[in-house]
Amino acid sequence: MLRASVLAACVAAATAFSPSALPLGTATRKATSGPTMQLYKDGKLQGAGVNCIPIFKRPDSLKGDMVGDMGFDPFRVSSYANMQFCQEAEIKHGRIAMLAFAGIMAEVIGIRFPGVDKVYAASNDIFEIHNMAVEKGSMGQILLWCGFAE
Repeated sequence: MLRASVLAACVAAATAFSPSALPLGTATRKATSGPTMQLYKDGKLQGAGVNCIPIFKRPDSLKGDMVGDMGFDPFRVSSYANMQFCQEAEIKHGRIAMLAFAGIMAEVIGIRFPGVDKVYAASNDIFEIHNMAVEKGSMGQILLWCGFAE
């Protein structure tokens, strides 16, 4: 009985990722109305036609081809930095921040590796854990490896 229920659970999980068959005889229709791309003023695309700060000229280095490019660059970073590299770095930093947040939540919940209680004591206060990690030198090692990954 246990084997049959495990097999049924595996089959159900496998069918969750398979495409469903369409019923025969159904006709598809094209959407005649719905959301459209938002345009700016005289039909210019948003990225190329919008100046985020009206009193400043839009930087020539911002071409409007990147997502979210609204011409906001008051320090003219785009004139001396590769914006594709900056975009990839921002995505990577966001992912590292999400992993760090997950680690903080794991510490607060109480998920620990074996032997951690001997080194850092059994505290769920994240500030106390951080201060103990700085004192022991663990934060320096984390900074070293994150810098190496960068």
